Amino acid sequence: MATEHAGAAKVWEGRFYEDLDVGDVFRSRFGRTITDTDNIWFTCLTMNTNPMHFDVPYAEPSADPGQAERQGRVGLQLYSPKTVAESFDWEPTESLGPGRATHVAGVEAAIWGETISDFDDLCFLLLPRLAGVAHKAWSDPQVATWTDHRDRLARHGRLWAQDGLTYFRTSTVHWL
Repeated sequence: MATEHAGAAKVWEGRFYEDLDVGDVFRSRFGRTITDTDNIWFTCLTMNTNPMHFDVPYAEPSADPGQAERQGRVGLQLYSPKTVAESFDWEPTESLGPGRATHVAGVEAAIWGETISDFDDLCFLLLPRLAGVAHKAWSDPQVATWTDHRDRLARHGRLWAQDGLTYFRTSTVHWL
C-alpha cells in the first residue's frame, strides 16, 4: 500500500502510528464501501466484541443548532449512526441467554479516540449515552423504559450544564 503526500507518492514503510503523517492519503486497491461483513471481520481481528460503543455518530439532530459542526466531526463514521433512544435500548444480559443475568457483575462500553480532539469532544460522545448505560446496568429491566429515562435525561442536562460539560442535546428530549 502506498500513500500520497502533497501530490507525491510515498512508499509504505511501516504499520505504526508514528509512521503516519498528517495529510497522508491511502489508496486501497479494493476501493469499496465498508460493509457489515467487514465490521464483523474487524471485530474478530481486534477481539472488540463490545456491543455498546460511545463513539457511534448520533442519528438525530441536536436541539442546539450550534452543535452541528461537532456532531458531524466526532464519532467513527465506520458505525451506522444511532439515536440516543436506540443506544438506550441495549440490554446488557440479552446475549447471555435465559437465567444467566445473575452472572453479570458489571457492564462496560468502548470508545475509540480517533475523532476526539479535546475534553469537550469526549463529553459530547459520552453524554447522554453514559447515563443510559448506567441506568441499564443498575436498574431493574422492567423499570428501565425509554420514556422514564428520557425524562431523567432532561434533568441531568441541567446538572451537566452547571458543571460546564458539553453534552449532545438530542432533539428527542425536552431539556430543562
